[in-house]
Amino acid sequence: MDLAFPVIHGAFGEDGELQKILEDWNVPYVGATADACRRMFYKNNAQGELKKLGMDTLPHVSFNSGNARQIISDFFAEQKLTRAVVKPVAGGSSIGVSSVTNADEAIAAAKRLLDRTHDAEVMLEPFCEGREFTVVVIQNENGEPVALLPSEIEVSYAGGAIFDFRRKYLPTSQATYHCPPRFGKEIIQQIRAQAERIFMHFGARDFVRLDGWLLDDGRLLFTDLNPISGMEQNSFLFQQAARVGLSHRQILARVLASATKRHGKKLPSKLEKDAHQQAVHVICGGNTAERQVSLMSGTNVWLKLRQSHDYVPSLFLLSPDNQTVFQVPYAYALSHTVEEVLANCENADNNARRTAELLPDITARLPLQKDNLATAIELPQRMTLSDFIEKSAKESAFVFLGLHGGIGEDGTLQRRIGNAGLYNGSGPEGAALCMDKFRTGEAIRAMNDANILTAPKHLLSRAQLLALSRSQDAGIPEKDFKALWTKLTQTYQARHLIMKPQSDGCSAGIVRLTSADDLAKYAEYVLSGADHIPAGTLPEQHGIIELGAQQIDDFMLEVFIETDKIVIQNNTLHHTALTGWLELTVGVLEQNGHYHSLSPSITVAEGSVLSLEEKFQGGTGINITPPPAELFSDAQIAQIKRDIEKTAAALKIENYARIDIFFNIRTSQMLVIEANALPGLTPSTVIYHQALAERSPLYPREFLELLIKLKSRSVTLQQQVAA
Repeated sequence: MDLAFPVIHGAFGEDGELQKILEDWNVPYVGATADACRRMFYKNNAQGELKKLGMDTLPHVSFNSGNARQIISDFFAEQKLTRAVVKPVAGGSSIGVSSVTNADEAIAAAKRLLDRTHDAEVMLEPFCEGREFTVVVIQNENGEPVALLPSEIEVSYAGGAIFDFRRKYLPTSQATYHCPPRFGKEIIQQIRAQAERIFMHFGARDFVRLDGWLLDDGRLLFTDLNPISGMEQNSFLFQQAARVGLSHRQILARVLASATKRHGKKLPSKLEKDAHQQAVHVICGGNTAERQVSLMSGTNVWLKLRQSHDYVPSLFLLSPDNQTVFQVPYAYALSHTVEEVLANCENADNNARRTAELLPDITARLPLQKDNLATAIELPQRMTLSDFIEKSAKESAFVFLGLHGGIGEDGTLQRRIGNAGLYNGSGPEGAALCMDKFRTGEAIRAMNDANILTAPKHLLSRAQLLALSRSQDAGIPEKDFKALWTKLTQTYQARHLIMKPQSDGCSAGIVRLTSADDLAKYAEYVLSGADHIPAGTLPEQHGIIELGAQQIDDFMLEVFIETDKIVIQNNTLHHTALTGWLELTVGVLEQNGHYHSLSPSITVAEGSVLSLEEKFQGGTGINITPPPAELFSDAQIAQIKRDIEKTAAALKIENYARIDIFFNIRTSQMLVIEANALPGLTPSTVIYHQALAERSPLYPREFLELLIKLKSRSVTLQQQVAA
């Protein structure tokens, strides 16, 4: 090969083992040497080297199972600790890190780590009082380290919270990033200078990411040295690069240029795009519980279409007021949450001023071109939603709806765009039908097909939930939750029920209920205005349940379908037969009333209900595409596809959709859960898997281009027929 680019995090990827193999085989590669990786990766050794460099470090001890209890007790006493952190000596992404308040908690946390075979040594250190930051350092063309603009990590540490894996990699309002950080210019330059010194001392190459703290007393601590930075679409590497005007492609090209120069190789030249490209306006955000998934989807569509030869995309964010739209600059598009993008847009003038003040040193040493500098301080454009629609029509832009739930998926925005332009997905009628789960069920029932079923549904309004919680009359015969629970479970002959919003999707607000008490507790959170239900609140609950900032007024109760058990162990599927039901999700394409079903995918949930993360976030869910032959016959797969196409027609779906179902491998019956008129399009969403499983595989960018082309052709044909 010309060059290897290791992006494996943690053991094997960052501890030098992989690099040693590459070195033994004389394979050129990106990043630090095996020796440098070892010295950076093992936290206790890295802290020792930083101390010898004269840098501030935290007191710490490391230990194994043989002497853990005494060492922990002595350390708490010597340091007079009231809060400490226990973490693996070898590890990353905050996996296995615990915040503890006393020696007994620390001993228990250490035992959990030591029981895991790959964690042979544990480290204990005081909890930092200060503000976290992270900074990326890259090499310039002369081999000199240049630190980019650091990111400040704003997290609430109350209740033992830390900057854990979920806050690092999943969109959550519990973590906010500020780049540049809200530190003084002198502090920022100190962080950058120390980071560059660390880079040089350890003999790092090409790029690294260094994590640290600005303590309350003004000292700087570097606590975690990462030989390989995370590389999700909005990881710190790309966020900080964008702040100095470098795109994803440009920062990776610089990293690769550093490595290829060292190995005497040359990067291929970039292909030029075609001169004539259609504008695509990608809009995402909104105010629903699915707004963060929408941001991930919209950003991913925008990034992929940036490489298209046919289309030139721009990214727009719909504010939670559903009236204001921002055209989002590159750097702001890489924020983790809608709230973060909005805060950046509202504070754009100040952000641009501070960035411009900090750029000269980076500009001179990288160096940067004028167009990079213009991008670095680019300002957002504010407009009304009506202005956005008018702008799209005036520029003959295709509007790519990356919205989930709310006005983007219930037909409202589709009606407003009307004949003013083209957009992806269904028209107003089909979108509204799919959005309303109760009406979806009624449409399925009206098909009168013995093989296509829907679960019975019971509607509950917010007012009825409030009345039941107070044991008051709300126009229903049941006087409290227990009476309602007894009636429904007896009527449906069910032990457990599913509670969900009537008009929302993506697993937002969906939970399995096992008793009337569960129903009462769910109602308590909904009525209190909470934006989520904490993990562990209800039985069988996996992770938090997002409720969103927008008030949900209408809910449904339906039968919980118990499925066969699917477990993946050591890359092997284990199937335990129970009821014959398995959960599937299936994408479908439409053009001029003709439907084409993609391959079904088995979805495996860790809990009772697929979470938002399992559906849309890489590394958290399991989808098997196509389903294994030992579970589904060819005849059953063909039947599923036919029934999906019939269902899509009944639901008036246009362009594309994703339909979630249960399929019984014993009876070959299909039970429709819901239809998503605007499926999630995050980097890891399953509809891309299904497009790749086609006889002629469609890569993600090609799939997105196909959606635009299918809709454009359909509308053109309709216009010709009308003429």
